[in-house]
Amino acid sequence: MKKVLITDKIHDTCISKLKSAGFQVDYRTMIKPEELQNSIGNYDVLVVRSATKVTKEIIDSGDKLEIIGRAGTGVDNIDVDSATKHGIIVMNTPGGNTISAAELAFAHIIALCRKLPQANRSMKHGKWDRKSFYGTELNGKTLGVIGLGQIGRVVALRANAFGMSVIAFDPVASKEWAAENNVKLIDQDTLFETSDIITLHVPLNDHTKDLINSSSIAKMKEGIKIVNCARGGIIDEDAILEALNSGKVSGLSLDVYKSEPPVFSDLITHPKVICTPHLGASTEDALEKVAEQISMQIIDFYSSGKLNGGINADILKYLSDADLLPYLNLAEKIGRLVSKFDCGDLSYSIELSGNLMHRNDEIINSAFQKGLLANRVDAVVNYINVATLSKEAGLSISTVKKFGEINYTNLIEIKFVINDQPRSFKGTVMTALPRIVGVDDYKIEFDLNGKLIFYKNNDKPGVLAFMCNKLAENQINIAGLALGRTDKGLKALTVISVDNEINEEILNESISNDDIEDIYYLEI
Repeated sequence: MKKVLITDKIHDTCISKLKSAGFQVDYRTMIKPEELQNSIGNYDVLVVRSATKVTKEIIDSGDKLEIIGRAGTGVDNIDVDSATKHGIIVMNTPGGNTISAAELAFAHIIALCRKLPQANRSMKHGKWDRKSFYGTELNGKTLGVIGLGQIGRVVALRANAFGMSVIAFDPVASKEWAAENNVKLIDQDTLFETSDIITLHVPLNDHTKDLINSSSIAKMKEGIKIVNCARGGIIDEDAILEALNSGKVSGLSLDVYKSEPPVFSDLITHPKVICTPHLGASTEDALEKVAEQISMQIIDFYSSGKLNGGINADILKYLSDADLLPYLNLAEKIGRLVSKFDCGDLSYSIELSGNLMHRNDEIINSAFQKGLLANRVDAVVNYINVATLSKEAGLSISTVKKFGEINYTNLIEIKFVINDQPRSFKGTVMTALPRIVGVDDYKIEFDLNGKLIFYKNNDKPGVLAFMCNKLAENQINIAGLALGRTDKGLKALTVISVDNEINEEILNESISNDDIEDIYYLEI
């Protein structure tokens, strides 16, 4: 039974669905960071919203942790890099709070243009002051949308309904969607220069941190209005305060802040600033949607292996391809095979032949690395953390797509160098089983499974008999045999599959025979 810990306030539907699916669920919303760190090792799944900070220290303590689920969109409160290194899936709930977040952003736009909070506050103080609250219409104004993800697109559609001219900047936005929905895609500087109102809908990362700064503000129209309901940190708070005081920015509306709760009181109390306490997803509708969505994503993953909402595990989608899976198994097993050889420069080349291999070169590379690292690092290697662990191990692995006729539908060849000598293994899949079809220059076929003895030997009578007798003396049963040679009388390659483990003593006794060299034993 998988154990789930939920540490932030969440709709009851999440708890009930997980329990109904057989999960053990602990709901501890007041847990302190040190308590979480001490107890996280007992859980397979951690579910949070925005309050819990899932730090490196907490992740390092999560010995059993397999999933960190965020019932919401952003994952700034989760150390995704640390989770990835540990092979932990981080998933969020894209789309669950889209409408709520977009409607709040648009409410901020309206409130900013009509000065609704200021007028409300004036009325609450017993005043009837109409002259102080002249606003501006939305109709005919230019709205600049930075970020055309799910939320940005919904805001753009609402702006169209209000008769606004909508321009947007997003390097990966769909040109077709923009054209169909009366949104003009432009470069970022042009958006700064021509917008009457700017609304932000991007994640916080190295590219968006302090995106609104002194330099970008200088490019904007006099009296620009800015709305940020996306992520704190996108706006340089010192720069925007200066612009508010100078009148360059006529209004600022915020739902998110660099630190939450915010500590920059000069900005919060400024008369031209409208503030809400990070309410983007705070509707009953959104809370129920994201709670149901995160619970179903967890249930689906454990029941069928289906991954939805994974932000650091896109590669897992390949694992549902029945045609590809045997080749991933093959690539991983070749990696385990190669790991038995001392390759000093840690450089490998993967040559792929066949359409299936060409379409899936990235995951084939990852599968090979997974096998290669399995016995080389002190960590459980999976498809999520393999790239990070490979980089830390200093591996250099290139992938080459080969074209031309081959004797097999799909073929994987791994090339590397040992002591200045080129080595290679060729493999394919036959009747859904991984099979080696070539080693170095030898044409040799054997199943890549079980307990295997590899050795090179002089191609002469009696060598095989010597090895068979040695195995018989030690009560080792032979399960299979493969022989290969480049030409008569030269070095031959022998692969023997056995039923029992081979100890170092047997290997040392075998290599004492002058006709046997380069002997290896491995289990695949």
